[in-house]
Amino acid sequence: MVLGMDSDLVAGGKAKFATVSVKRYGKDKWRAQFPYKDAAGNWRTVSRTLKTTGRDKGNSKRVYNAAVSEADSIRARLNDEAARDSNPAHGATVAEYIGAYIAERAQSVTPTTVSGYRQLLNNVLRPALGDVALTDLNPSQVAAWLTSERESGRYTAVTIRKAFMLLKSAMKQAVERDMIAKDPTRTVKAPRPDEGKPNALDAKGRGRVAAFLDIDPTDPASIAIRLALFCGMRRGEICGLRWRNVDTDSRTLDVAESIGIADKGDLEGNATNLEYSGLYVKPPKNRKSARRVTYPATVAAALAARRAAMRAECMAAGVPFDDGMFVCGDITGRPMHPHALYRRWTATAEALGLVGTQGRAVTFHDLRHTYATTAIAHGIDVKTVSESMGHTNAAMTLNRYASADPDAARRATETLERAYAAEMAAASAAGEVIELGRTGTDE
Repeated sequence: MVLGMDSDLVAGGKAKFATVSVKRYGKDKWRAQFPYKDAAGNWRTVSRTLKTTGRDKGNSKRVYNAAVSEADSIRARLNDEAARDSNPAHGATVAEYIGAYIAERAQSVTPTTVSGYRQLLNNVLRPALGDVALTDLNPSQVAAWLTSERESGRYTAVTIRKAFMLLKSAMKQAVERDMIAKDPTRTVKAPRPDEGKPNALDAKGRGRVAAFLDIDPTDPASIAIRLALFCGMRRGEICGLRWRNVDTDSRTLDVAESIGIADKGDLEGNATNLEYSGLYVKPPKNRKSARRVTYPATVAAALAARRAAMRAECMAAGVPFDDGMFVCGDITGRPMHPHALYRRWTATAEALGLVGTQGRAVTFHDLRHTYATTAIAHGIDVKTVSESMGHTNAAMTLNRYASADPDAARRATETLERAYAAEMAAASAAGEVIELGRTGTDE
């Protein structure tokens, strides 16, 4: 079934069979006729033979009134059937409706989001709820599905929550458009995402990565790892960084673009489509993500070497160097594919034997966590770290990373103790004498 999301009820919320005509035929039988207009505007008639029998005698209207009452009941049933059959949701499954919902949402969200929605539908929602009729779905089924997914362990809590929120949004729209009477996700609470603690690299792990980066500092993957570790940049932001957004004099770079990944079908007609591998150029994640990042001298040296290497490669190939080229891309103008960067880092992490502070393998995104936890642990203020990472507010950074360092509380008390000791020493050296009029226990 192809579901049209902009369809209206044929009945228009009004009775399709608005009148009825009851007549006796034969000796004691009654027939009801229900006139209506079809979709083309032509008058048609539905006739029904009634169960009521008998004939009126004298002034009695008992039999006639019984026939009219029965006819009215039939008319109400016919109208209910007409409204049901004209409803776009009639006969549609949950998967069909959500698929149509996603197609409509594609007009206002990024291709990456659309592809993500489809993956959630096909992988998480469809196997359990996809074949259920939209009009039959109820809260008990939704709750049972969530319980089953949590117990199976197939997907993370974050993925299950995203799938539930997609279902909830689609069902809310179905209610608003009078396609279903009640929201089947009502009374069902969204599962909480298990955020956990950041799986950052410890000092030993950071040392191993730093040593690895110095082996070939101009390698695109090496540059990407360095930008994540020293600047807290996201993978898509690093792949989308162009030379025109790098200022070597001020040692700053502007995060102005990001590389997104989507199904090729979702990119048709998209002006930012890079026309291969499902990649496209998109704005950063949110308003705060478009930012200026200051980088240290080690990153500056690596970027200078990378630029020189690309210039030399362009000269050898007879291709003019263009500052629109991607820093971690090639001289044809292609960026590094985020999946390729993921594979390079995974192989590197395995070769170096890296394990994060939470005992798990270190992902590329964990380098961003490493930047934040290390910066805060070494005294960089939370506001600076938050702005460098492109968080929407400093509270998010504070709640996520400030408590990630197990030694932070100890260092804080030691710092405070040193501050007080220095102030006390300064006061003593000045010969300042404080006289107390009371002992402190006097009332």
